Amino acid sequence: MDLEGTDITPEPDAAIAREIELKLRVAPDAVETLLACPRLAASIPGLASAQQLDAVYYDTADLRLQKRGASLRVRREGDRFVQTVKTSSSTAGALDRLEWETIVSDLTPRPDWVMDKRARTLLGHLAPNELAEICSTRIQRETRVVGYKHNGDITIIEVAIDRGTLEAGERAQPTAEIELELLKGDKQALYALALELHDVAPLQVESRSKAERAYALFTSEPPPWHKAKKLRLAPDTSVDEGISIIFKNCFAHWMVNEPAVLNGGDAEALHQMRVALRRTRSALAVFGSVLPMMQARWLKTECQWIGDALGAARNWDVFLDDILAPLEARRPGDKSLAALREQCLRARVRNYETVCQAIGSPRYTTLVLNFNRWIEEADWHTSQQSTRRKILDAPLKTYADIVLQRRYRKLIKQGNKLAGATAENRHDLRIAIKKFRYTSEFFASLYGAKKSRVMIGDLSNLQDTLGDLNDLAVTERQLETVVYQAFAHPAHDDIIRAVGLVVGWSTARGKRGKSNLLDQWKGFSQRKRFWKRGAKKKG
Repeated sequence: MDLEGTDITPEPDAAIAREIELKLRVAPDAVETLLACPRLAASIPGLASAQQLDAVYYDTADLRLQKRGASLRVRREGDRFVQTVKTSSSTAGALDRLEWETIVSDLTPRPDWVMDKRARTLLGHLAPNELAEICSTRIQRETRVVGYKHNGDITIIEVAIDRGTLEAGERAQPTAEIELELLKGDKQALYALALELHDVAPLQVESRSKAERAYALFTSEPPPWHKAKKLRLAPDTSVDEGISIIFKNCFAHWMVNEPAVLNGGDAEALHQMRVALRRTRSALAVFGSVLPMMQARWLKTECQWIGDALGAARNWDVFLDDILAPLEARRPGDKSLAALREQCLRARVRNYETVCQAIGSPRYTTLVLNFNRWIEEADWHTSQQSTRRKILDAPLKTYADIVLQRRYRKLIKQGNKLAGATAENRHDLRIAIKKFRYTSEFFASLYGAKKSRVMIGDLSNLQDTLGDLNDLAVTERQLETVVYQAFAHPAHDDIIRAVGLVVGWSTARGKRGKSNLLDQWKGFSQRKRFWKRGAKKKG
């Protein structure tokens, strides 16, 4: 795209701005309540505004910009048109992104007017006329600017309340949200203000931008699920830095899967979100000696609460996919198994509804905002104990050696009693292995992937086998509920018969699993450790 035939001279890119904002969903009927609250009613005089913002997002036919982590938008702002190039969000809570703005003549994209080298690299090579309209947003924005003291410093935050629609072709989706953009002060002030507004009207953290949601309308694809990103810790990382990196990783894993869970009950997304919560709780235990006790206890309790809601739904996914489905494959056309599946699917739907209610609750939003603020503020520094401060400054690898060795010894002692273990013993061992695996994964990059990969693989296999055995135990409790409810079902005789088939099938699977378990444990217990063991105790 060249400039010939235009009546405007391209202006240099505006100075690169680092946009730090927090997005929150709000019910449309609660907007006026928020605008009237004391904090927003007392906004800085003369800076309140209302305007219509119509924006168009452009990309290539294969959505190359989206895949590169970039967005290109042209927005009408009153009498002018502003083209903006943005990077993707770099954190799970507050969006922290670079953006470059250029004044253009109309809604036509002008990527060749972008002058900044980093922005041009982000966009990559674009052939003339390669860009096409992907989606658009039509937003009525009301803006307030609030200023106040936070932790002794002056903080200025722009509060934008947006109501409108996201559009892609014939599809449209209403939206109502609040954007808190930090103009001056610490990022933590965004969370403080968000919590204050959350007390006025229920809010929910929105982890996806308008562009991401509008793109989803264009592709008609549900939000994807994600595994945790691999942690990369430098050899000289301190305990303090390690805590921050590990918790940010856990929180990002948690939040990135939330949209897919809410979208329609994606089983893998729910599993990943639950894993993220378990990893978070494991991290709280790993660093328990240096975290203030009340902080860690509250976070653990709240993560347990939402994790339990996810776990109940996950149990039905496991039963339907991993236990009932293989039996159905062996007995195709069995009407009793079909009746049992129908009954269990209804239970699954009820549990997923419970999950969505929990995620949509004020308690959950409070957890998400406080946890992210805790990470951003490095709130574990509030401890005045000199011993804790010394540990925070120590090398993370030294701390990891101690934690891994201590946990390994306890695990070996517990696992060596496996031969005569009860179901309860195996359940406890499964939890211990899971925690040790997460701990090993947290610290693996300090020792090199090759050194830790084999042992972590052993732990994963043991966890899977013990998990299968635990799933069979959980199945018995689930089937008790099914049997109780089946008496009111027209096909109760078929359901009772199917329950008997599942119990017999599960018992046979359990015997095979116990046999494999002993061999797997023997291999793990003889595996070479990848961390420094430390000096042996004398005597």
